[in-house]
Amino acid sequence: MVNFVKQFLLSSGLIFLAACGGVSGGNPGNPGNPGSSSSSSSSSSSSSSSSGALSVDAGRDLITHNSAWVALSGSLASGSVTQANVTWRQTSGPEVVLRPDSADPLRSGFVAPDVRQPTTLQFELSVANGGVRANDTVAVDVQPCGASGDTVFSDCIAPGFGPWLAFETSDRTGSFFHYDGEGDYHVQWQAVDSGDSARGKVMEIRWNANDPNHQQNGRGWFGLALPGSAGTSGADMNAYLDGAISFDMRLIYHGQPNSAAPFIFKMECVHPCVSAELPIRNGHTSYTWQTHTYPVRDLVASGLNLNKLNHMFVIQPDWFNQEQDVTVQIDNIRLSKTYTPPPPVDGCPARGNVTYSLARSANPSADEQEAYRLITNAMDTAVKNYNCYTNLNRHLNVSYNPGVATADGSTNGAIRFGSRASMHHVTAMHEIAHTFGVGFTKFKSLIQNGVFTGRITTAKAREISGDSSLQIKSDGTHFWPYGLNYVSEGRTQQDLIDHCLIVQAIVQDLAN
Repeated sequence: MVNFVKQFLLSSGLIFLAACGGVSGGNPGNPGNPGSSSSSSSSSSSSSSSSGALSVDAGRDLITHNSAWVALSGSLASGSVTQANVTWRQTSGPEVVLRPDSADPLRSGFVAPDVRQPTTLQFELSVANGGVRANDTVAVDVQPCGASGDTVFSDCIAPGFGPWLAFETSDRTGSFFHYDGEGDYHVQWQAVDSGDSARGKVMEIRWNANDPNHQQNGRGWFGLALPGSAGTSGADMNAYLDGAISFDMRLIYHGQPNSAAPFIFKMECVHPCVSAELPIRNGHTSYTWQTHTYPVRDLVASGLNLNKLNHMFVIQPDWFNQEQDVTVQIDNIRLSKTYTPPPPVDGCPARGNVTYSLARSANPSADEQEAYRLITNAMDTAVKNYNCYTNLNRHLNVSYNPGVATADGSTNGAIRFGSRASMHHVTAMHEIAHTFGVGFTKFKSLIQNGVFTGRITTAKAREISGDSSLQIKSDGTHFWPYGLNYVSEGRTQQDLIDHCLIVQAIVQDLAN
């Protein structure tokens, strides 16, 4: 093995090893065959190994960070190759999974291991042709990212987290995961210079980059997994229950700004276990950096299981509106073990982030138009109250369904209005409570002899009422007092405020 000049690439993203430049996309239909990346060093190329007329070069040595995607790219000075006579194999260092590129047998790649100390891995490229074999080696030095404190990502991924990944599906490719950000993919990403010396490198993500004519019906999310086996089977992250996850985000480009689909954030706990899809406020409209914070207890209350967290950061545009070409940047992902809510603003004691979308017919009838007007008025008032008096986060999908006798709400975030009488802000607030878990499995588990026994809820109800013996009663589906089970229960603004305070307390009890 010849010693090579090594250059450190200050990037948490993709590292490209090449004896001669170029980019080749992989096969997006096969998660085991991702494409290569595009960032190359300026170090000298290696001396190749030759045998007879066969000469092979495994590429340059380089240095990368833990959990980064590393693309291996060899070259052949003479002769021809097929997938059958080319082999990449690891010869030393912590074991990684090599993912060959089906489009080019001389290319492969892997996710760098999660290391706390500098570590060297070595790989051998072997080519056989006509009974003649040639081989060459390449070394990859993995340096641990120097992130500190609560930082998960800032220029690079902190040890204990990563790698970046995407899940996507389309009519052409089917469903698959991939770990390399550049190739023929619906979801693409790369580390770029932010143009701000205080920020340095940021991660830039693009949706629908490979389908400008919107013919493939591509959908997908971008995220950050936990390293190693925890990325598939999950890990215990209960130490963060009382904390929060936050990140900075800005919009860079949108192909259809007048009809931009909202972005959502979530965490996953081994599919199908997942938190609710929480709205990223102004994520689809703000071209300036904004910080978004989500208390972990809110995520747990919405369905997240911290005993088996595997994807700790996931973002996407609305799943059913990803034909839009959109690019965003993210930076400063932080995961803390403690969280203090911010002080009140605009006269509101809390800062909720409850949003909604109302499904509408393309050519609405007069009946539908009137229903949409009533539902919008009801939901606007309901959401305004929840955002002022709770710190809850949720995006709701609202619809008009004449087949529904009154109205109903589900933990999947869906609310359906049927009768005209139900299209009232008190009813809307009652249904929003259902989307946060009222009446469902966890809620029912805290009911004993017709009494909801949540400690936080009981304390809040007694604080509101001044009655030290007050109990929150329940039939398993609804609760009272403060449940807004009838429009008559919301006669005053204080009635609406009390309802919000109790629902916030219920959500906290459900998270414990």
